Amino acid sequence: MPTFLQQYQVQVTWTPAGPGARWGTITAEILGGPESAAELHCGDTRWGFGDGHGRTIMRDCPSWEPQYKTPRLFTEWHTYAEAGDYTIRFSYGLLEGSTTIQIP
Repeated sequence: MPTFLQQYQVQVTWTPAGPGARWGTITAEILGGPESAAELHCGDTRWGFGDGHGRTIMRDCPSWEPQYKTPRLFTEWHTYAEAGDYTIRFSYGLLEGSTTIQIP
């Protein structure tokens, strides 16, 4: 892992739509590090929901400039077909984070 990445932490959380719900919101938040980093400019966003499904968002961005602010908050919705334990994975460029959840 490049040294500059050690300044950052990615926190991934699951918020079910209600008690016993199998669908809800997944949030990834980038914490720490500078507000602007050329190494994180226009990173691809990847979600893995732990059930064989995922999503990749590839951006087409202009060249990095110092006033560019690194995105900090990412949100997705997902529905799980079956009860079980799932590891949700998120990445933005070279940053990664994950959490394990239990779906009733």
